[in-house]
Amino acid sequence: MPRSRLIVVVAGAVVTLGILGAVGAFLLDPTRSAIGPLPGQGVWLASETRYVMGLDVQRLVHSAFFARYVRSGARPRSFLELQAKTGLDPERDVQSIIVAGQGKDDSVALVLGSFDRETLARVMGSPEVGTVASHSGATLYLLAGNDQDQGPGVKLHAATFLDDTTLALGSRPAIEALLGRRAGREPGLGQGSSLAKLLGRVKPGSTFWMVGDPSLLANLPQVLPVPGGGQDRLTIPGLLGLVVAGDVEPQVSLDLVADTKDEAAARNLADMARGLLALATMQASQRPELKALTSAISVTSEQSSVRVIARFPYAMLDLLRPVS
Repeated sequence: MPRSRLIVVVAGAVVTLGILGAVGAFLLDPTRSAIGPLPGQGVWLASETRYVMGLDVQRLVHSAFFARYVRSGARPRSFLELQAKTGLDPERDVQSIIVAGQGKDDSVALVLGSFDRETLARVMGSPEVGTVASHSGATLYLLAGNDQDQGPGVKLHAATFLDDTTLALGSRPAIEALLGRRAGREPGLGQGSSLAKLLGRVKPGSTFWMVGDPSLLANLPQVLPVPGGGQDRLTIPGLLGLVVAGDVEPQVSLDLVADTKDEAAARNLADMARGLLALATMQASQRPELKALTSAISVTSEQSSVRVIARFPYAMLDLLRPVS
């Protein structure tokens, strides 16, 4: 190929790639890139968010665990409430649920899935379920109910569609603040935040997961009573971060990592956890199933972190079920 023609071809390729990159940047919006298991819509969560937890609903409902322990009894209350408030059938329509917040009463739930937006809008806007308002250029559905008639958790008082696959629910102030961040009036959860760094450590493909930053963990009790120890107390080292991930197949598994300030604090916390497990094993001497349960938990420390791993086979959980 003549050199002049080669230059034209290369230049044309560069221009084409540049155009594709610009179109991709426009359509995909890099500010909405996922943060670990948190989808792109998570950038509209508050910058002061202290915890985020998620559930892969489809992975759960199609598991042997769900068929064996959940569906055989009754559907989870949260599933029933979500269906009553919105018309969503979680087992059919929802892919995942993300819950995030700063404290007790400002939690927001992002429900992601494949659903008929128009049908849900009719249900939530019907007189029996709620009323319709607007905020920041978006439709806001005000759902019936109040704080007194619901237990702890996300208050299903208001809802809005963030896009065709994402429904946000929470208290009215929390949802209005979320819409304000989507409109760009306030910064949302950034890639460089301490919470984002914790999210990056969540094991991919987990059925359930949770992260908590230092501001959340600072509210945990620093002193705990020793079970069966009379007046004895345990001093808990301060935690700087918490990452939890788990699965329900082929067994129930849990992987928890707690960050402390240094290696000494990590060793202290690990020794404390192992001591509590040993004490629980001794107290369960008359109940073999409880002894097996504690033996399925291991505690290790590495540098400034403590890791707790638990593996519970279904056969072990069967032993813990009450006899009907």
